[in-house]
Amino acid sequence: DGIMWFVRDVAPRLSLPIELRVVGQWDSKAQQQLKEVARASLGEGSHLTMCGSITLNELLRHYEAAALVIAPLRYGAGLKRKVVEALMFKRPLLSTPMGLEGIELDTSQLANVCSQLDPALFAKALEARLALPSEVQQSQSQALAKQVALQFSRAQRLESLAKIFAMLRLH
Repeated sequence: DGIMWFVRDVAPRLSLPIELRVVGQWDSKAQQQLKEVARASLGEGSHLTMCGSITLNELLRHYEAAALVIAPLRYGAGLKRKVVEALMFKRPLLSTPMGLEGIELDTSQLANVCSQLDPALFAKALEARLALPSEVQQSQSQALAKQVALQFSRAQRLESLAKIFAMLRLH
């Protein structure tokens, strides 16, 4: 749903060409629908690549090559693994409030990676992220990676479990 929304509603508002790589398994009907929407919605010079299921090494190469990782999620609950991955791999990210659920970020960090679910605002935020100098993107991405690493460290998980056990009076 999120990628379809991005391609159909956000991409036509972009003033620059994009190369959109979609990683993950899609059934053939949904894949065909996305390709049709992309043909109608992506601007000149933009294109969509369906990568499908890939190996960890291929995933790392895609992350490394990405100027920006997007997670335009509109629905769902809980922590999103790909969002955490992008942050941990120190990649520039743009997501939505749903994509960042379960990740505690301060207001300035949140402003760097989050856009509301408005196509015009998401397009504007995407272009602003891409316009940042690479050293600024790198600095922000490193700071976010440190924050996320602290939140999801082994020590933090054990502390959280200890609190749960204490609440349940399990020792």
